[in-house]
Amino acid sequence: TRDFLAISEANLGANKVNRQIMREIFYEMTIGRDADLVGKLTISYANESQAETWPAGKYVNYLRVYVPFASGLLEVNNGGNTDAALVEVTNQGNLTTFATYVEVPIKSTRQITFTYRIPKNIKLETAPTYHLYVSKQPGTDRDPFTFTFNLPAYLAVKSVNNDQKYEGSQNITFDTDLLTDRQFEIEVVKK
Repeated sequence: TRDFLAISEANLGANKVNRQIMREIFYEMTIGRDADLVGKLTISYANESQAETWPAGKYVNYLRVYVPFASGLLEVNNGGNTDAALVEVTNQGNLTTFATYVEVPIKSTRQITFTYRIPKNIKLETAPTYHLYVSKQPGTDRDPFTFTFNLPAYLAVKSVNNDQKYEGSQNITFDTDLLTDRQFEIEVVKK
């Protein structure tokens, strides 16, 4: 079961505030009772600009999130706004894109969360592996990235990237960064 995540931002603010933006990315994958997949992506932005004057100022960001094809958006929370109609959902090639605007005023933070269902299941009998590929956003340095993987009570982790260190776990969290693309291959077994 292949999962994919890529983030693409376009600064529309006619400024150079990007160097003042700190972001943290949190991705949580929850495997359901039927081995179905629900992803939850949270991006936390902090605008450390001290003034509205150029080259700093408000971060006006057109955000696109690329996920597996035909993923269905369940919920969105854009700084308290939960209107899913403000998210444009399109299918392009073998990916689905969620796109919306995110504004981060000076000296403030903003979080946006997408919760979505991926139309795949882990094939427990034939290929009991979940594979995540996270693409680094060009132009960014070392954004912190936290990946959490949750299993239902009847499943446990067998290995992560062929390492048995997490064997028997049901919920695991990886704290890393997106200095480069990241991959996770998690094999699961029935208890």
